[in-house]
Amino acid sequence: MLKRNIMQSYIKEIVEKLVSISKFLTSIGEVDADEERKRLITLFFLLFGIPVLFAYAAIHLINAEYSEGTLDLAVGVTLGGSLVYLRYLKQGLIIYRINIAAIGCLFLYLIFIGGAHGSRMLWMYTLPLIALFLLGKKEGLLWTLAIFFLSLIILFDPYFTVGTFQYEYDVKTRFLVSFMLVTALTYIYESVRQSFQEAMERERIELREERDRLSHITNNIHDIVWSLDLATMQFVYVSPSVEHLTGFSVEEAVKNPIEEILTPESYEDSMKILEEELAQEDDGLVDRNRMREAVWEFYHKNGRILVFEVKMSFLRDENDKPTGVIGVSRDITDRRKTEKDLLESEERYSLHFSQTSEVIYSLDSNLRALAISPSVESLLGYTPDELIGRDFTTLNLLTPESLEKAAKDTMRVLAGEKIEHQVYEFITKDGTRKFGEVSGVPLFRDGKVVAVVSVARDVTERKAIEEKLKKNEEMFRLIVENMYDMLRFTDTEGNVVYASPSHKTVLGFSPEERVGRSTFEVVHPDDIEKIQKAFADAFATSSPGRAEYRIQHADGHYLWVETIGNFLYDSDGKISGTVMSTRDITDRKRAEEEARSYYGHLTLINKILRHDLTNDLTVIRSALSLYEDTKNDELLKDASGHVEKSVELIRRMRELEAFISQHRELKVYNMREVIEKVKERYHSIDFEIEGDCRIMADESLHSVIDNLLRNAVIHGKTDRISVSISEAGNTCDVRIADYGVGIPDYIKSQIFDEGFTFGDSGQTGIGLHIVKKAMDTYGGQVYVEDNKPQGTVFILRLRAISEEDIR
Repeated sequence: MLKRNIMQSYIKEIVEKLVSISKFLTSIGEVDADEERKRLITLFFLLFGIPVLFAYAAIHLINAEYSEGTLDLAVGVTLGGSLVYLRYLKQGLIIYRINIAAIGCLFLYLIFIGGAHGSRMLWMYTLPLIALFLLGKKEGLLWTLAIFFLSLIILFDPYFTVGTFQYEYDVKTRFLVSFMLVTALTYIYESVRQSFQEAMERERIELREERDRLSHITNNIHDIVWSLDLATMQFVYVSPSVEHLTGFSVEEAVKNPIEEILTPESYEDSMKILEEELAQEDDGLVDRNRMREAVWEFYHKNGRILVFEVKMSFLRDENDKPTGVIGVSRDITDRRKTEKDLLESEERYSLHFSQTSEVIYSLDSNLRALAISPSVESLLGYTPDELIGRDFTTLNLLTPESLEKAAKDTMRVLAGEKIEHQVYEFITKDGTRKFGEVSGVPLFRDGKVVAVVSVARDVTERKAIEEKLKKNEEMFRLIVENMYDMLRFTDTEGNVVYASPSHKTVLGFSPEERVGRSTFEVVHPDDIEKIQKAFADAFATSSPGRAEYRIQHADGHYLWVETIGNFLYDSDGKISGTVMSTRDITDRKRAEEEARSYYGHLTLINKILRHDLTNDLTVIRSALSLYEDTKNDELLKDASGHVEKSVELIRRMRELEAFISQHRELKVYNMREVIEKVKERYHSIDFEIEGDCRIMADESLHSVIDNLLRNAVIHGKTDRISVSISEAGNTCDVRIADYGVGIPDYIKSQIFDEGFTFGDSGQTGIGLHIVKKAMDTYGGQVYVEDNKPQGTVFILRLRAISEEDIR
C-alpha cells in the first residue's frame, strides 16, 4: 500500500511538472481548456516520440544506413521545432497539421521498411487519437483516412515491400481492421466529447453572464451590499458603493471590525439582535427565510456619523445552519435630517399658526372650515369657533362678486391647482368692507385632494394706495401721451428704458424703436462730445442739467432741441438712471438766427447810410456853397451826381431791407427770360445770351441779375457782356462775363462780404452781398473767376428743374 501511494504521488508530481512545462512552452497568455488539452497531447507525444526518433536515427547512422537515419533525424527535428513554434501562437492549427503530417510520414515509412518484426507498426493505432484530438473530428478523420489508404497501398503492393521482414496476409488484415476500429471508436468518443464540451461551455457562458450581471448590480447599486462570517465576525464581501457612502475603500471596509464602524449604541443593538435571532434558530420554530430590519449609526471615514437603514438575513450551509449574514444598508441620513426638520417645522408652524397676524385656514371638499387661526378675529371680528365646521358660502363673509370668484378659485384648488394672490372683498362682523389677498394650495392624501389650505392677509390699505396710484398713473399716462415734449427714462449708461409716444410725433421714431438704444446715438456728431461730457459731469456732481443740441430725425434731417435732465433713485437712495424732458426748439433757433441776422443787416444798413450819405451830403453842401460864390455849373452837376448816388444808395438799402425781412415762396423761373428782361435797363451795353434752363427762385432773382450786370458796368467799366446758360443733369450754371478791368485776385474772397468796398466809386459793395444772400436762400452758389483775356466772370450755380419736377 505504501509503495502504491509513493508511486501515485510520483506519477502525480510528474504529470504536474509536464503540465507546467506545457504551459511555459506553449502559452503566451490565457487560453481556453480545449486548446490547452490539444497542446498537452502534442507535448506528451513529442516528449515520448522525439527521443525514440533520435535513437533510431543514431542507430541508422552508426550502421551506415544514411537515408533511414536522415529521415528519422528530419522527422525528429520537425516535431521538436513545432513544439518551440507553438510557444508563440495562440492557435496551433498549422502546427497541429504539420505534426500529423510528420507523424503520418513516419508511420508510413515504418510500414514501408517493416521494422524489427513489425513492432513499430503498432504505433499506427495512435494516429487517429492524435489527429482527431488535435484537428477535430471532421478534419482529423480526413487526415486519418488519407494515412489509412496510403498504408493500404503500401501493405498490399508487393513492389513497395522491402527489407528482411515480409508481412503475412493475416497480419495486414488484422492491422487494417484494428486501425479502422480504433478510428471509429475515436471518432465516436470525440463526437460525444465535443457535444459534452459544447454543453459545458454554454453553461459556463450562462454562469459567467449571470455572474457579470450580479457583479454589475452590486458594483452600481447605491446601497451597500455586504456579507459577514459568523465564525470570525469579519466582513467577507462589501460592494463598491461603500466608498461613495462612507469614504472607506472596499479593502478597508472588509478589514474593519464591526465594532469600529458602528457607534457604541448601534454596535450594542446589533449584538442584541444577533443573539435574539440565533436564539430563535435554536428553538427551531422560525421562518428560515425571514429578514430583520434595523436602523444603525455608522462612522464615515472623516469621522461624521451616518444613519443607515439595514435589512439582513442569514446565510446557511448544507445543513441549513446559519454561517453568515448577508445584508443591504441604505443611507437615510438626509431622510432623517428631513424628518427632524419637518418635526421642527411642524412645531414652528403650530406656534406661527397661533401667533401670526395673517389668517391661516383650511376647507374640506364640502367647503366647510376645518381650522382657522386666531388672527381671524382681528381681521373679520369672528372667533374661530364661530366659523369652524360651517360652509363658508353660507356665511356673510364676502361680497356677492367676491363670493362667486372665491368659490370658483376654491374648486380649482380642489381639482389640484394652486392659486396665488387672489384679492377678495370681505365683510366684517360689524359690516365694514375690507380687502384680503388669498393664496391657496391643495392638501393631498393617498394621491387625492382632501382639503384646501389658504393664507389670507389684510390688504385694505394697500388696495387704497393702489387705487390712488392707479389714478395718478392714469393721469400721468394721459399727460405723457398727449404732451408734445419728449419724455424718456434712461439707465446710468444712457440707454433708453422708456420713451413717450411724442417721440413719434417729434422725431419720427416709435417709442419701441428707441427703447433699449443709447440716447446719444441720434445726437449730431458735432454735439455728441459736449452732451456726453455734460451727462458724465451731471452724474459726477449729482446735479440736474439743461442743454441745447441737435438730434437726428428719422428721415435724416436734424432738429434743435432743449433737454432738461434729472435723476432717478432706487430704494437705497442711489442713482439708478435719468429722466429727460426734450423739447423741439428748431423754430425758436431759426427765429433767433434770423433775428440775429436781421439785426446785423439793419446795423449794416445804418452804418452804410450814416457813412455814405454823410459823405455825399458833405460833398453836395460844399459844391452848393462854392457854386454861390463862383456860379460854376460844374459844381451843380457834381452836386446833382452825388444826389443821384444817395438816392441810388437809399434804394439799394430799401431793397436789402425788404429782402432780409420777407420770406417769399420759391417758384419756377425761366432763367433766359429773367436775363432778357433785366438787360433792357442797359441800352448802351452789347449783350450776347445763349442757352436756357429753369430754376426755383423768388422775385429777388431779377435784383440778383441786375446787381451782377450793374457791377460789371459801373465797377468793371465794360461795354460788352456775354451770358452763357447751360444745364448738366440737375444743375443749372449761369456764366455772366464782362470784358472790363477785372477784379484783383487778393480781394476775390471778400467781394461778397457785407459792407466791403473797393475802387474809386466811393460806394459800399452791398449789391454782391445781396447776390450771396439770395443764392443761399435758393440753395445755390455764386463764384467769381477771371475772364480770358480780360474782365471778370460771375457764375451762378442752381438746381435745375425738369418737367417731371414740375408735374
